[in-house]
Amino acid sequence: MKAFIFLFLQTSLLFAHANLEDYFKDFNTSGVFVLVKNENPLKYLSNDFSRANEHFSPASTFKIYHSLIALESKALKDSDEIFYIYKGEKVFLSSWQSNANLKSAFKKSQVPAFKSLARKLGLEKFKYYLLGLNYGNIKNLDFSTLVLDNFWLDNTLQISALEQVEQLRALLSFENTYFNKAHIKTLKELMRLETKGDFILYAKTGFYEKENLAWFVGFSENTQNKTSCIFALNANLSYQNLALREQIAKLYLKKQGCYGDK
Repeated sequence: MKAFIFLFLQTSLLFAHANLEDYFKDFNTSGVFVLVKNENPLKYLSNDFSRANEHFSPASTFKIYHSLIALESKALKDSDEIFYIYKGEKVFLSSWQSNANLKSAFKKSQVPAFKSLARKLGLEKFKYYLLGLNYGNIKNLDFSTLVLDNFWLDNTLQISALEQVEQLRALLSFENTYFNKAHIKTLKELMRLETKGDFILYAKTGFYEKENLAWFVGFSENTQNKTSCIFALNANLSYQNLALREQIAKLYLKKQGCYGDK
């Protein structure tokens, strides 16, 4: 039933009108921002509902579920377990030249570490959890062709901004039964970025270089009234301009009363 409800939600949003301003134009780029507050009834906001339904590679935002699957399947005992040993191989960033546990690998978005974790997990575990979550386009993929340690990076796996938001909303409200609360709590600590006023901001970045497609996905929590705002942004940005994804997202969050000082 949940899958049906979500499908109906997506379809209805295709015909919705934009109800947020387009701040991307102010930064000479294009993109989409989707937001839902944990209010009843739920209200989804976006500057572009058409793009909100477009699928893109999740890139490193997939580490949100990659981490949860590793913990839930007991491939890792906790977020402190060292699972990646750096052996001097050439890597893209100097910050990746180190051994890694889940805490450090998530914060550094350490691709080689997560590739090694994928090989440790194996395809069947990914298949079980991702099909259960109905993650992005997963049900349309041929698992026999997936590259185990790269399918979330090579544009095989895809997800929309709206689906990113809905996956996180369901996760935080414990609507799915795939991950226990202790592991979700661990994930929140991994995603925690900063505190601003009454708000704590949690997020994960992603970047698909072949399409200059940048992600910023997460949620904010109000420490006073315990409300939360779940969001996803993707934008057309070059590697040199990646800082704009966080800047634009924070602008939207502030305008909607989801982040910043009073």
